[in-house]
Parts: sequence; C-alpha cells; structure tokens
Amino acid sequence: MENCVNTSLKWKALTGAISTSKYEKKQEELRQRAEKISKASGSDKIREFLELRDFVHSDAFKNEKKEIDALKYQGSEPQQKEKEFKRKSSDKRIKNYYKLNDSSELKFYQKHHDTDKLKRYHELKQYLDSEAFNRDKDKVNEERKKMLSELEEKKKRYKSLKQELSWFLKLEKSEQFNDFLHFKDSETFKHYLDLEKEVRNYSLKAVKQKLKNDKKKYQKEKKTLEKRYKELKKQSAKADKNKAPFEHQQELERIKETLSKGTLDQKIKDSDINQSHEYIKIKEFDNLKKNKRVKNASKYYFSDKYKKYQEVKGSVKEEELKELQEFMKGPYKEGKEKAKQHTFKNSDAYSRKQEFKVLKKDSDIKRVLKTEKRQAFKDFKNLEGSKEIEDYENLKAYIESDEFKEKKRYLKDSKRFKKSEEYEKQQRYKALTKDSEVKYYLKHKDDKDIEEFSSWECTFDDDFSDNSSAAKWSPLPFPAASFIKGTYSQWGEDQFYTEDKNHFFSSGKLVLKTTRNEVEGMAWHPRMGFVPKKFNYTSANLNSGKAFSQQFGKFEAKVKCSNAKGLAHILALSSGRLAPQIQMFKQSEKAANEFSTGLIHTDKSGQPSRKECVVSGLDLSKDYHIFTVIWSENLIEWRVNGVTLAKQTGEVPKAPLFWNLLAVKPFEEALDKPTAEMEIEWVRAYKKRASQKAMS
Repeated sequence: MENCVNTSLKWKALTGAISTSKYEKKQEELRQRAEKISKASGSDKIREFLELRDFVHSDAFKNEKKEIDALKYQGSEPQQKEKEFKRKSSDKRIKNYYKLNDSSELKFYQKHHDTDKLKRYHELKQYLDSEAFNRDKDKVNEERKKMLSELEEKKKRYKSLKQELSWFLKLEKSEQFNDFLHFKDSETFKHYLDLEKEVRNYSLKAVKQKLKNDKKKYQKEKKTLEKRYKELKKQSAKADKNKAPFEHQQELERIKETLSKGTLDQKIKDSDINQSHEYIKIKEFDNLKKNKRVKNASKYYFSDKYKKYQEVKGSVKEEELKELQEFMKGPYKEGKEKAKQHTFKNSDAYSRKQEFKVLKKDSDIKRVLKTEKRQAFKDFKNLEGSKEIEDYENLKAYIESDEFKEKKRYLKDSKRFKKSEEYEKQQRYKALTKDSEVKYYLKHKDDKDIEEFSSWECTFDDDFSDNSSAAKWSPLPFPAASFIKGTYSQWGEDQFYTEDKNHFFSSGKLVLKTTRNEVEGMAWHPRMGFVPKKFNYTSANLNSGKAFSQQFGKFEAKVKCSNAKGLAHILALSSGRLAPQIQMFKQSEKAANEFSTGLIHTDKSGQPSRKECVVSGLDLSKDYHIFTVIWSENLIEWRVNGVTLAKQTGEVPKAPLFWNLLAVKPFEEALDKPTAEMEIEWVRAYKKRASQKAMS
C-alpha cells in the first residue's frame, strides 16, 4: 500500500490507539452533537439569528441608521412637495382647466368627439390626403398585371415540367415497370438480393476442399479417441483386478461420453458437400436467377433508369407537376376571370372616397370641428389627461393625506430611530445572542469531526436483531450460485462451506463457526473444474452479493474472532472473484494477536497480487473491535477503532463490491482447536451525501 507496502505495525505503538468501548463512546457523543447541530441549523430560530446577524453587522444597517438619524423636515421630500403644491395651485392655466371642465360646450364636445362617424371622418381624411391613396389607385392596376403574369408563368412552368418529365410519365405507364415496382419489395426478390450479396464471396472449389479437409480431420480424431479408449479400458481392468487406484479414470469417462454422444460422427456427416451451407446457398441463388420476374426486377433494380426514377418519385418536381396539372384544370381559368374584374372602381380605395364625401356634410361633425379650432379649447386640451394635471391632483391628495401629516411629524421627531424596524431587529438580535440554543450552535458549528460525521448517509445497516437479517446474507458462493447448486470450497482448502449448519443469528449477533467434522462436498479444481472431495472441517462463507453492493463509501463492522492456529477469519469487500478485493482484516492463521489489512488486485500480467499491512499486538478474541474501510475513487484507508493503519492510492477498484464474511483453513495446516468462531455484532455501509448543508 502506498506509504505502507508490506509494512508491520504494533498496535500499542500507534498514536491514538484506544479500546473499542472508548471509541464507541466517542462516536456516540459525536453522533449526538451532530444531530443537535443538524437540528439547530435547520431551525427557524438559528435561521432568524443568522439573518439578523448579517443584517446588524452589514453596511446597509449602519448606513440606514445614519440616514434615519440625519433626517429633518427642512429640505426633505415632503417639504419639497408641499412647496410644489402651493406653486401649482397659483398657476393660471391650471385654474382655467378646472373652470372649463364643467362648461356646456365641453360637454357637447365630449359627447360627440369620440363617435364612430367622427373617427371614421378623420380616418378617411387622413387616408385621402396621403400618398397611400394614390399608391392604392396605382396598385390595383399593378396587381391585375401581376395576377395575369403569375398565371402565365405557371402555365409556362407546367409545359416545361411536362416536357422535362415525359420519360418519367411514360415509365409509370409501363406494365413491365409496374410489375417490377410490385415485385421489388417481395420476400422472393429480397431473398434474391441477400443471396447475391452472400454468394459473391463464395468459391465452390474452396468450399469442397475445406469440407474434404474437415472430414479427414474428424475421422482422424475419432480413430485416435477410439484407440486411446481401448488402451485406457485395458489399464482400468488391470487396476480393478489388482485393486489399485486408476489415475486416468476421469479421462476414460470423458472419452466414453464423447464417443457415445456421436459428436464426431455428426461432424463427419456434416462435412458432406450436400449438407454445406455455402453449397446450398449457391444452388438456391442459381435457381432464383432463372425466375422470369426476378430477371425483370434485377434488370430494373440495378439500372440507371430506376435510380433516376427514384430521384424524381416523391420529389419536389413530381409534386410540383401534380399541383400544376390540378391548377390548369380549373384555378387557371378562374384566375384569368378574376384578374379582368380587378379595376379601381371595384376597389376599396374608391369606396372610401365616396364615403368621405357623405360624412363631410354631417352637422355634428361640423360643430365639433369648429370647437377644436378655438384657442381656449386648445389650452384645455393641452392640460387634459396630462402628467401636469395628474401630478397636481396627486400632490393635492398627498398633502391632504394622513401619510403626509404623519411623515411631517416623524421628520421633526429627534427619537425617530427607536421607532424604526431596524431598531426592532437590532434588539431581537441582541436577545438571540443570549439564547442557549444559539450559543451551542455557534460553539460547535465549525467542528471538523461533526462536519465529517454528518457528510455520510447510511446505505446498509444490519445489527442482527430481527428476522430480516437472514434475507441480506447468502451462504451460496457469488456469482457461482447462478450455475451450480449448493456450496463449494477451493481445492487447496480443508474446510467445506455449509449452507445452514455453520452460521446462526443469536442474541443480536451473527456467528460463523468452523468445526472439525469430516464431510464430503464439491471443490473447485483449476484444471478439472468442480469435483467431489473429502474435507476435515466445516465452516461458513456469507455474502451480500444479491442484497447489497456499493461503489465507494465508508464500510464498518464490529467483530470478535477466536484465536485458532491454522485458521484465518476474513472480513472483506468482494467482487465475487479473487480480485479485486478489499480485505478489512484477515486474521493470521500462524501467529496469535496478529492480523493484516489488504488489497488484492490484478497486476500487469493478469495475475492476482496482494498488498498488505500487518498489525501485531491486538488480540481479536478478547473484545470486539470496529474495523473501517474508507474507499473513494483514488484512495483506500483502513482503520481500527478510528486509528488509521494504512492508505492505498494505486490500483483502487472502481466497480461495486459487496460484503464477504468467511473463514479460510489451508489444507496443509491442522487446526489446533475443535471449533473456532467469528462473531459480528453489526455491519454498516455509508456513502457521501449528494449535497452537504454548509454551516455558517
């Protein structure tokens, strides 16, 4: 491990080494403080305190206080508005405005000036006096010319397209071509095209030679197997007669099974030319080539004429031709007639001119127009609805309002700050600084241990206190459980992993028990695969492969193990294979009071390679110990009771891993006790929170 490759540590020499009970007490105190801080940080009281603190210490508060203290009535906005109101009240134009506002002449004007007929009069007059009227007169003639021109352009385009696509129209009428169009998407023709692609790469001569060579090879293999089978059968009979073990029994059985299945006979039979896939496809293609419809379709399918047809079919040109054909059948004649009727006397401009002549003689319109010419009325209209009148009326309403009177009194009050909202906030802030909850929050909010503790959220927790624990752990090997029934061990081990006899849940803990017990079970041999074997011990091998796996995080377990020479208890994060694997601890099978932490990874040659840190002087049998692995994208850290043992920055696994609990006993060494146990009080996993709340 980087900084700790093949190192040896002594537990008592490690800085910060403490007992499990002290570590758990420290963690519980940390948890309680973290919960209290978390609860406080989300409370309305703390939120209010932080907001008030920011406000009271802000430049905005200081500036606001200065501004409030500096206020006075003389030169203030209310005083300026009062002066402005007095000035406007003496303005002659404003006085005249309110005198004319109730006159009979104004009432008649207001009644008639906004009528539809007067609006229409002004609208028509403006139009007839404008260049738009003359343009509209000219436009009518231009539009008629344009309509006729567009009709002739479409007619010319229709003739041009019809001539250009005459070959296309002729082709569409062809019976032979239409037969091709119906046949080209048939399954027969599609199959012909597929065969044509396939057989162009085939050589009948090469196919025949290959099949001939294959037949000779399989006949030779069969003869060799039959000869070997006779030899082994004689040797087996001789061994039985002498009551001696026959070391080639498995080979004999495999050869017998191969010959009985007739696999080689079938391969010899399949080497016949008439059974060859390539030969069948070549013959099938030759037969299809003779089909009359296939010949016709093939002629068109690969022709330039069909490619050209496809470019036109469904193209913009074809659609345009169809549209023009429909246009020439009716819309063309209708358009010609419409263009002839498009004259000035039939236009909207002419109708509006006649309408204006009638409105100009109306008596009400004449009286309104006369009023609009008077100078006194013009002065009134200049102020009507103006901002000047609006400002005057707003000023008047303001000066007469309670708001103005109260503001005036406020600006003349020397103790105005104590009546402000800012003062109330300042007093509330001072009161909150003495609150016990606020004091606790300020004291502990920046605690790094609390911040680290709160950054994790639990993703897996099993304290073995109820019936749900059994569903989380499988005694069947992972992932071999998908293709082999029952459990198995490795060929070089002397313990057999049982399904339910060597682990149990008891009094809130999981116990894995290794017992001296002769049994027969399956073992994995690197060369022979799964084979039966006799074992001298039974043990347990549990994993969470189906229930839980995780990429990166913090993984913890509280464990106690029997000291047993010749047996190693292992708590690991596994991928289901030998590598990658993060071992939280592996108890030494040779020395008491010794264990190691390690990483098994795949080296450059593709072989498993182990990096480990050995720790001595810690007896795992006398008390429970809490083992921790913190695994991130570029770092693995191993801890015991919170003390860091080792760190690894290279070959860090990237794929999700799952819990693996087991005991390993090498075949060569004898266990010095009849039984040995590993007790696990709880197992937990955490992951980093997606977004951690920042504490102010």
